[in-house]
Amino acid sequence: MIPRNKPKNIRTKATTNSKKPISKLPSSFTRRPSVSALPHSLTPSPDCNDQEPAFFTNRAIAYLKCQQFDEAKRDCQQALNIDPKFAKAFNRLSKCYIALGNLYEASISLQKSIELDPSNKQNKVDQKHLADLKITDSLIVKFLKEEMWEKCVTNLTALLADCVLSVDRICLKIECLCRAFDFAQANNFSAACMKRSELVNNPKMLLWRGKVLIYTGADIVGKKHFT
Repeated sequence: MIPRNKPKNIRTKATTNSKKPISKLPSSFTRRPSVSALPHSLTPSPDCNDQEPAFFTNRAIAYLKCQQFDEAKRDCQQALNIDPKFAKAFNRLSKCYIALGNLYEASISLQKSIELDPSNKQNKVDQKHLADLKITDSLIVKFLKEEMWEKCVTNLTALLADCVLSVDRICLKIECLCRAFDFAQANNFSAACMKRSELVNNPKMLLWRGKVLIYTGADIVGKKHFT
């Protein structure tokens, strides 16, 4: 018969097996910093050797995670100013160029990283991924010539998963959506883009957002994007 009340002297297995009470971890371990604060937590301290290229490439990774690609690129270039043969800097620089939509420069940087560190397995993985992105980009060019707008949109969506700050391709996707007469999706996509701080004041983005608003009947609001 199951007792109604649990006896007070019964302890759980975890408690009886514990020899010592678990002390609280320091706040630095329990408190997880926000991602946006991460790069600023890696600023050089007074005793830091600012001639160490690894510092800048490590901070570049933090900037990449925060999608601050121009800052990441600047740190990679600073690392290469210190050591022009630092392979990791070229590898991470290629990631910056991919995010910004410059696949040509990404290829050059990645090839330099491979030449300097041919045994690095990550370089091979990144090379394969970059090759796939180039294929997707070539398909976009092909479908544009054939005026196959929906296929353009599909491939642009795939490419923008990596080229997240490629303004030209973002605008091209909006244009292709409009040419496919998918104005609802063009409106939703352009509105979402305008919520991003790095795009909200971009002249090309303002132009296309204004066009979409006019196409969808919001003429007065749309024309304000042209001024």
